[in-house]
Amino acid sequence: MKDGEDAALTRKTWIASALAAVLAVSAVFPGAAAEPAGRDKAGEKPLFAVRPVGSLSLGGGRLELSEAYIMSGDEGGERLSMAIRLVNGSAGELDLFDYALRLRWKGASLPVKWLPRDKEQHELPAYSERTFVAYADLPTGASWPELSLEAARWDFSQPGFERKIGAIAFPSDYSAAAPGDARRSWTEGPTVLAADVDRVTALERGEDVGVHVYVNMKNEGRFPLDVPAYDYYLRFGKKTFYPLEAAASGVLRLEPGKSRQVQLRADVPSSVFADDMELWIVRRLPLDGQRTLRMPVALFDVSGSRSGAFDTVQAVPVSVGRYDYRLKTDSVQRLPWEDKDILAVRLLLENPGASAAPVPRLSAYFELDKGVRVDGVVVVPGERVGVEAGGAVPMYAYAKVPYAFRFAESSLVLAERASAEGTGPALAASTGSAPVAERELVRLNLPVEEKAWRIVPVSGEIVRELAGRTVALKAGAPRLYESDAGVLAAIPVVLENREKRALRAPELAGYLLAGDGSAYPVSVWRSGGQTTPAGGRALYWFSSEVPAGFTAGDGLQLLVGEAAGGGLSVGSTGGTAASGQPDAYLNAVGLALGSPAAGAANRLSGLDVDPYVLSIRNLKANFTNFYSYEWTVEFQYELRNETLPGVAGPERDIVLEFRNRSGELVFEKKLALGARAADRPSLELGKGDMRLVFNDPAAFRSYSGPDYTLNVYEEYRGYRRLLASRTIGWGVSSD
Repeated sequence: MKDGEDAALTRKTWIASALAAVLAVSAVFPGAAAEPAGRDKAGEKPLFAVRPVGSLSLGGGRLELSEAYIMSGDEGGERLSMAIRLVNGSAGELDLFDYALRLRWKGASLPVKWLPRDKEQHELPAYSERTFVAYADLPTGASWPELSLEAARWDFSQPGFERKIGAIAFPSDYSAAAPGDARRSWTEGPTVLAADVDRVTALERGEDVGVHVYVNMKNEGRFPLDVPAYDYYLRFGKKTFYPLEAAASGVLRLEPGKSRQVQLRADVPSSVFADDMELWIVRRLPLDGQRTLRMPVALFDVSGSRSGAFDTVQAVPVSVGRYDYRLKTDSVQRLPWEDKDILAVRLLLENPGASAAPVPRLSAYFELDKGVRVDGVVVVPGERVGVEAGGAVPMYAYAKVPYAFRFAESSLVLAERASAEGTGPALAASTGSAPVAERELVRLNLPVEEKAWRIVPVSGEIVRELAGRTVALKAGAPRLYESDAGVLAAIPVVLENREKRALRAPELAGYLLAGDGSAYPVSVWRSGGQTTPAGGRALYWFSSEVPAGFTAGDGLQLLVGEAAGGGLSVGSTGGTAASGQPDAYLNAVGLALGSPAAGAANRLSGLDVDPYVLSIRNLKANFTNFYSYEWTVEFQYELRNETLPGVAGPERDIVLEFRNRSGELVFEKKLALGARAADRPSLELGKGDMRLVFNDPAAFRSYSGPDYTLNVYEEYRGYRRLLASRTIGWGVSSD
């Protein structure tokens, strides 16, 4: 637009200006800058405005290609998304549909499409402007210098029915990325949201690099805002995208003028990780059906911005006595435990020397917000007699804080511990009590973590080191048992030995997390005995008493880690000692849980009572002596263990419940499952015949013909789960 036309736009009536403002707020491109660059307030990073790619004159208006991005599409391949700003500087309407846009790639013409919402609001009133979103599917590998956007006006008096307006070519070095030390702002609903990157940290973890990104979000508008569920990505080397996960779940609400920090994390393969990094904040815009368009609202170049606060990619050298070590932070977790949270740091102690070295005695404390000291505990998992030359051993430092306590900064201080017992052998566990003397070795600044554990997908398996041994963990479907007291949720977890030696299953502990953030303590049962080398398995049952009405919905996960405290060395494989119960768990992983195990069936065969399968055949029940009130129940059964041969499940009962047509209880019988019991009949592995003869005068008062309903329950810890329900005639075989 010419200078005179721009001036004319500002002189028009306030009615037209107000209409333009309404259109800008209600349907603006989500990534459009909400204010010009340079209008930064005291203490804020300077605002970055994306430089437009180019513009074309439309006579009484202007078409501006404001921003453009290339990302993958829902169906694979690559997709170009564009923010196109139309300015109407005339007294008449400007119609988007009067113009045709095409994308040129190496001479080929690619169709340009509009968002469905923009098709519905394609007319611009006089002296107004609006930003539209357009997109085009690209051939794989298309690059900026190969692309240009052509515009034409439909004109049926011209050959081909269109009059060419011009083309906008993309520069070879085009980028919409803001510098890492700037901030971006965009219109979000009725308000303005701004973001900047506080810091980025990276930490090597074997074959992965743990990356943490801390983003400040601020509501710069006048209305409260629930921050949308954006997608976050890191792009490495201008080509590879890797998704980031928000540490905190739930809705982030920002009042006007308020800001919050969003913590993002990802475990990136070392082969993908590069210092050339970009942070992409992306909104999904609906197309048709289930298809969406990934449209960035902000993009930051964070190359080389990794902070030294938690950047321990290079190990820190420490000396204890005459031995030299290197210390590397491996992970930081904040885990729920009763009315507190466990702050846990996993460390790797490396021995760079040419000969073995002892594991040093260390003490630890956490310092929160540079003023609050919390004494910690240092533990070493497994049976460690030393650190091999060129090797490393893991260590844990942990402490507890009230779960509602929040802090902005934290650090871990490790010191050489000289105790009254003398130097002695390698330390398996130390308490947080004050030592006789200590020498500070290192202070590690840590990120503030809401959540920092890896989440394994539903039915997925994770291989990790527990108690110094390599094992695999896999969770089964949750099982919901009911009683008058509420609901018991039980989750079977199978541990597989990946070592070449026999392994006794280690002590594990954990917590059950619901999708709404509620945390429930769990009791842990484990099978006894040793697992055979290379594939032997052990079974754990994690059970938690939850409120009535509890459902295993989306987001349910089981946190599982190595048990510590309560007289246990972390990763202990022996029985409990001292208090007999752990008071912490470390090195945790989140096992995502799917839908509950199948409910009641109408058959009596193939009943799932993990790890067993129970089948009942030819069941017949009736009174056999009226005068002595004698009843007889007889059936054949088969109890198989095909999934975990040789591994017994927890102690449970099978309950056979007989009810008349009115639903009244006639009688019930309990049978021990899988093992012989002294006080009741037992269903043992294999095939068998069961005959129950008993006298029950009360049952005759509820007895009525001609049939009854048989309910088969699995009972665990006083709670029941219905396995099968079947109507059968008295004295008639179920088969």
